[in-house]
Amino acid sequence: MSFPTVKTQMAAAGYTFTGCGTCAGCLADIEWWITPANKKMPMDPMPAEDSPAVNHCSTCPDANRFHGRPR
Repeated sequence: MSFPTVKTQMAAAGYTFTGCGTCAGCLADIEWWITPANKKMPMDPMPAEDSPAVNHCSTCPDANRFHGRPR
């Protein structure tokens, strides 16, 4: 199964929006989602239903700080 590409596809695939926050590394606005496997996932903000779904770990300049491995 490929990762959903827009917000509406995420919801249809079983991802659940849980709220907004701020990245502890780069201080960017993020959205928190729960995956179908019940894992927390930070996403770049998606203001519209057809906004692209981009995992914040792929855009955060401080992602290595949270994953312990180079990205």
